Amino acid sequence: MPTTYPTFYFEAAPRQRHGAAEQRYWGHPLWTLPNVVPEIAINNNNMSLQGQESIAALAADAINEYVYHNTRFTASGGKPMTQWALRIYPLGLGRLGSDPIAPGGSGTAISPWLMNHKADLLSGAPRFGGIPYGTGGYPGFATSYENSEFLSPFTASGIAETLAFTSGSAASTGFFPLLATGLVASGIPAFGMFALTTENCGWDDDVKGVYSDGSGWVLKALADDRGSSYLFDGRQSFKDWWNSVPEKPNGGVAVATGEIASYYEPERATYVNKWNEARKIAYDYARYKAIAEPMLRYFPTATLAEYLVSASSPTYPVPATYPASPRYLASGFYGPAQGPDWYGSYPAQHNAQEDQVPPYWDSDYGWQTTYTRPASVTRFNGFEYAYLAYGLAKIRACQLSAPDKPVYVWVSDEYIDNDNLLYDFLIGCCEFGVTNFYVWNNDFTSSSGTSTYWYNMINSVNAYIDAMNSAQPATRRPTSTVARLAAGFYRF
Repeated sequence: MPTTYPTFYFEAAPRQRHGAAEQRYWGHPLWTLPNVVPEIAINNNNMSLQGQESIAALAADAINEYVYHNTRFTASGGKPMTQWALRIYPLGLGRLGSDPIAPGGSGTAISPWLMNHKADLLSGAPRFGGIPYGTGGYPGFATSYENSEFLSPFTASGIAETLAFTSGSAASTGFFPLLATGLVASGIPAFGMFALTTENCGWDDDVKGVYSDGSGWVLKALADDRGSSYLFDGRQSFKDWWNSVPEKPNGGVAVATGEIASYYEPERATYVNKWNEARKIAYDYARYKAIAEPMLRYFPTATLAEYLVSASSPTYPVPATYPASPRYLASGFYGPAQGPDWYGSYPAQHNAQEDQVPPYWDSDYGWQTTYTRPASVTRFNGFEYAYLAYGLAKIRACQLSAPDKPVYVWVSDEYIDNDNLLYDFLIGCCEFGVTNFYVWNNDFTSSSGTSTYWYNMINSVNAYIDAMNSAQPATRRPTSTVARLAAGFYRF
């Protein structure tokens, strides 16, 4: 149990989005709490303040935003911003739902394209379902571009372009050195947390990795010269990695490499999803080389975490699709910190397919059978108990899979009706030693809704920490929940 309060980082919006709630925002009692850290949010790709069209302007914008926030916090009775977090969107982008050939896309200094850079893509690999954006209801991509090349585990060009943004080049100074110099000149403390929210490698980025007819990106990558020569994770080639990861379940039955129907099939999930892990490994390495490494050079006391990017391992698999997720990042995790999420539920996309025979689908029945509510637990119904147990098992697995990488958990009250659920989750994480939380979609700035929700919640968590610090060793804790992991059971 920690002896100090956990830290809560609150996602923000760029200045022009504060709107009518601005006065309420600055004077909110939340900012008087000692363990609350505000975030400065700025956007590149010409999406922030008017006139921002260069890396230098973006660095200046971050400094101006800090001054703007700090002035108003202190004027409204809040504490000075000795601690703050920074988020730049869409730095590191490369998800398929965006267009790398649109104006401001790949090839311009202000909008580096890390994943799926045009020079890194593979010829002939189709998009999800083989349906081009231009013909399948997904606007943004030209049909000819979509049909000719797509997806890749190779990131050399994306890393080079993003490094020119973050570190600089012969032609211009990079964002991090500009910001470091500007903060010192302005007498502003360095940020302690750098957050990314690109949502790269979402499920729709990966599901067509292998086609039985040879058209999937995995087979294209294996046949490409870079498949043997490029160290896609900084350690080994894509071909070497692919050949080292098992493709058959323990029973020895071969796994089909074909259609999307098998993507979530529980009997095949661990093995069919090899290509999903491959993409996540490639992005983890690219993000570290192009963003985290240069950030740490100029801000050595800061850390970086990205929403949804976390470690897993065969020994401690993160429960995503029962019975175990793919071996995400099992070859090693580069990032300085992890960023798993828990928004108060579990994934249950396949209730209709559940046959109630193990291994279960990702369904209500599957999760509630895995995490069955004891009759003695009355604070939660069966759904809520499974939500909580799943979430804590997930966070604990991330922590155990990469114990040297601190866990920053993205949380939200958006989908939670029972306050005890979030409270018990936060306390459970603290029991594990996970003490950093990133709050998404908070509504304390709103003129309606639970405007004091997080103020009250954090006060309750702080009171619990105080009580534990002053309690006798035999004092019983007010919560008792069991989280099941591959390695056994944990009670807290």
